[in-house]
Amino acid sequence: AGLNWANLPSQGNSIYFINPETGWNISPGFPVRKTTNSGNEWFNVGGSFARGYKIRFFNINTGFIVSAYGQIYRTDDGGYFWTHSTDLISYGLYQDIFFTNFNTGYCLADGGRILKTINSGKSWFISNVIPNNLASVFFVNDFTGWLGTSFGSPDIYKTTNGGVIWDPQIDIQNGRVDAIHFININTGFAAGGQYKLLSTSNSGVDWSTRDIGCAYIYDFYSFDTLNILLAGLGSGWNAIYKSTNSGVSWFLCNFPGDIVYSVDFINGNTGFAGSNFGRLYKSTDGGNNWIHGIGNYSSI
Repeated sequence: AGLNWANLPSQGNSIYFINPETGWNISPGFPVRKTTNSGNEWFNVGGSFARGYKIRFFNINTGFIVSAYGQIYRTDDGGYFWTHSTDLISYGLYQDIFFTNFNTGYCLADGGRILKTINSGKSWFISNVIPNNLASVFFVNDFTGWLGTSFGSPDIYKTTNGGVIWDPQIDIQNGRVDAIHFININTGFAAGGQYKLLSTSNSGVDWSTRDIGCAYIYDFYSFDTLNILLAGLGSGWNAIYKSTNSGVSWFLCNFPGDIVYSVDFINGNTGFAGSNFGRLYKSTDGGNNWIHGIGNYSSI
């Protein structure tokens, strides 16, 4: 999936689907957009977030937006109304958010601060501070997860006790780990900065580095343990790559857009990508072909 994309008349940066019908999209300076019919139509539901960075939901009602202005916003009505967490001091740019279950979530803030919630995001506290800025977080279960840093050293940290302790794993030169993704507890991938893709087959004990032609990687998506997408900035600006053999080899997909920040699929055929300038793209055949002008966009 991820080969040919259709330019939709809506805007996108961060995309998240909770089920095959219902998804949301946030792009800096635009209202939150929602679909309830598998992306055929998108409509405005929430206010505008000048620097909305990531959007995530853990059911059809409750979701979160992290902001570059140091705010975590929460909705309990499917995205129509948002409130920000008043218990937090602004810690600058908030880069990523990840929930391991309904109650427990992590948010990355400036200064290496790892914010944590244990009550479904109603309140947050600083659970740890890493000695460099953070960029990405991913968990495979309630206890085991990884952090990626932005031009820090080391570049990747791992926890096996739910974030109580984070152990350094790898140090790459001039790296920025904007995305981490594991397809199981052993096999994972990470952005490694300029033209570097990191991969591990032993839960991060060892990482290998290679250049597949993607200058910067911003997101991963796995259909299963064999079929994986990565998205970012390539030599021709737009870049979506696909592997059909668990990351052993990768090929460049046919994507006509700009820099790709996020990808998400609702099944093995249909998926969406958020590009630069708030654009949203669609694939309907697992990414092999992209058709322009699919879908309708309305404002309510």
